[in-house]
Amino acid sequence: MSRHRKAVLIFGFVGPLVIALLVSALLLGVRSKVFAKYELRSKAKEGLRVATVEVETVRKFMESDGRLDNLRNWEEDSGKDFFQLFSQSLDESMSQLPEGSLRRTAMGQADGASSIGSASGLSHSRITLSFEGNYQAMQSVMARLEAKIPTLILEDLEIVRNPSNNRTERNILLFRVTYINWEMAESGR
Repeated sequence: MSRHRKAVLIFGFVGPLVIALLVSALLLGVRSKVFAKYELRSKAKEGLRVATVEVETVRKFMESDGRLDNLRNWEEDSGKDFFQLFSQSLDESMSQLPEGSLRRTAMGQADGASSIGSASGLSHSRITLSFEGNYQAMQSVMARLEAKIPTLILEDLEIVRNPSNNRTERNILLFRVTYINWEMAESGR
């Protein structure tokens, strides 16, 4: 093979073929990176669309039935003294009951350590109440308290029949209720 033919083959065919292959490889690499970024951005856009729909759903849910107002009231109440709020809520709940259906006999801080509170390590307070009356009235008071103060958790509930020999007093139940109230952390406010 002559020198001229070799030069024509190398510089006329092989050189341009190598350059074309390098440019093709470079274009394929750039193309794959562009498609990867496109796919990533498409997934991010879809995620944003889904999140926007979910946020809108939650917003509509919170605005219905006064839930947002309840949440604002709960946040406002969380800044108040717990025992004052608890007493006020209890008095309001008791005032809505029929006369004589439930009577509070004692109220105060619970003695001893809480098994739930101690295990969690979170700050909390405990309160114990004693009542005498009927079950439906007690259930109503507890439901109103727990709706008004959502940080309350029922820790203990004891119900016994009044041991009196008087027939009318035997239908009265004695209740002892212990609640835990989870206190909000300062940074959470």
